[in-house]
Amino acid sequence: MKKGKLVKIADDEIRIMKIGKKAIFELLYETIMGEQERLYNVDLVKGLACFDIDFDSGQFIFCVTDFAELEKTNKLDFIKIK
Repeated sequence: MKKGKLVKIADDEIRIMKIGKKAIFELLYETIMGEQERLYNVDLVKGLACFDIDFDSGQFIFCVTDFAELEKTNKLDFIKIK
């Protein structure tokens, strides 16, 4: 994004930015994905990051797990986590 000249907001001016729920979840997801090793303090070469979004309740669930454990069960039950 090209940065233009910054201008002062007039005394009677209001600038508004509306961001939808889906865009907020996408931004949150991208942020967590970029920082997951630091946030969880794990080596993700040996792990797996998973997430689920419940748009009705507004919950965002993000977790990391061990590959070997997930391969044994072949599922991660987000219903129990919620």
